[in-house]
Amino acid sequence: MFSVVIPLYNKEAFIERALNSVLQQTLSDYEVIVVDDGSSDGSMELVSQFDDDRIRVIQQENAGVAAARNTGIAAAGREWVAFLDADDVWMPDHLQELQDLINAFPKVTSVGTAYNKIDTNGRVQALRYPPQLSGQALSLVGDYFAVSIAYDHVLHSSSAAARKSVLLQISGFPVGVKSGEDLITWAKLALAGDMAFSSKVSAVFYIPDQQAINRVANIRRPAIPDRVGEELAELSRKFQRPSLSRYLSLWHEIRAVLFTELNERSLALRELKLSMQFSGLRKKHIFMLLALLMPARIRGVVFEKIRHYKKKSTQ
Repeated sequence: MFSVVIPLYNKEAFIERALNSVLQQTLSDYEVIVVDDGSSDGSMELVSQFDDDRIRVIQQENAGVAAARNTGIAAAGREWVAFLDADDVWMPDHLQELQDLINAFPKVTSVGTAYNKIDTNGRVQALRYPPQLSGQALSLVGDYFAVSIAYDHVLHSSSAAARKSVLLQISGFPVGVKSGEDLITWAKLALAGDMAFSSKVSAVFYIPDQQAINRVANIRRPAIPDRVGEELAELSRKFQRPSLSRYLSLWHEIRAVLFTELNERSLALRELKLSMQFSGLRKKHIFMLLALLMPARIRGVVFEKIRHYKKKSTQ
């Protein structure tokens, strides 16, 4: 039923844990495709120690996680492709939960389960889903973009699966996008057909350490050029869905906040203009414009209080 695709690049500390979580699944009808994306550490030595005929390894020169996933999709021999990042894990019933979703909604093109986030201190961050999804075990998502605006994303690169035929139809994952490439793929899947979701937590996403984060501001600088925004804008022009336009507006709003916190005002203003272009002027935009006028020190205090309030309100 499932081809499990694991992109692997220098995850020596985690790949054994990930593979063990797959091999411990209660459902046994699957193959595992590990795509080594040019690892230079001991990752492949560890993979080679696993003696299981279901594991297949494909090696390629380093081309990025999107390209690695696409290689796995192309090689998949099963109807459904399930994804797992090499530093995350599944609970033993994950594939069974995906199978139950497919059995319950046989016409869907993608499925996903609830997942937890765990930071480097071991703190668990349970995610937020709308009542109609969290209130029952298995359900259709409905408007993916509206759900993603108000709550957390229902698909994740370590909790989702999709039909191989549909993944090929949408060209898989966009190569060359270093951050947020999966958001483009989930958006395309949502526009390609129905999506189903299980509220049962069956996957764990381990939040990476801070090595790739701006050390001064502790904030990841948004990518330039913005391939994610460009791709979403193209989808918005093609499908003209109001919720997709709002989703795109939120994307640019988030980028505006990050640039503001990095004190890159001209880029923040540009992102605000793009956000307003897709949703019109809103109260958040006015607040952000005012924040841009504040001295950096005062703005930092205000933003920290807002983050603290949001953190408390979700606990």
